[in-house]
Amino acid sequence: MGLDTGLGRLCTPENLRIIRHVAPSLPVIMVSHYQIFPDSTIAAPDRAVCDMRPQEEIASRISAWKGMDYIGHKNIPAMVEMNSVLHVNIPQTLHYPAGWLEVSVFRHGIRHEFHPIFSEALHEYSRLGCARVTTKSGMTMDQLRDANAPAIWNMAYDWDRRQVFTACEIQENK
Repeated sequence: MGLDTGLGRLCTPENLRIIRHVAPSLPVIMVSHYQIFPDSTIAAPDRAVCDMRPQEEIASRISAWKGMDYIGHKNIPAMVEMNSVLHVNIPQTLHYPAGWLEVSVFRHGIRHEFHPIFSEALHEYSRLGCARVTTKSGMTMDQLRDANAPAIWNMAYDWDRRQVFTACEIQENK
């Protein structure tokens, strides 16, 4: 399901109608522009929706779900888990490392795999703007992408057991 958070707000009438009608017993795959819940990696004040805090009812409804939220605003490999919903910032086709995620859905969870777009022109373009921006860890966004992308953008999540599996663990269990 898509939640329109493009202006940094979650609690619009359309989004609230969707949120109130989701059955908590069913897995949910969401797509949103801004993070619903902030993570500890991204330092920017606009990393998450600005209207969640006063909405305790909405926060508790979303926290009762199980599933995955794919987020596009900052496009750096970061994630936060709220109960049984994993919120993952996904790559973008124009920012280093330019690429996309292939998603597979299973009965008890979801798996996604990063596929790079091999374009040195795109990589260089995005490096120019990202090398100056730092995160809470003091790393630039490029350094954070290099460090976290392989694990976060190649993983599986079992929403019943609330367990994340890295790409290496997936290969070992085949």
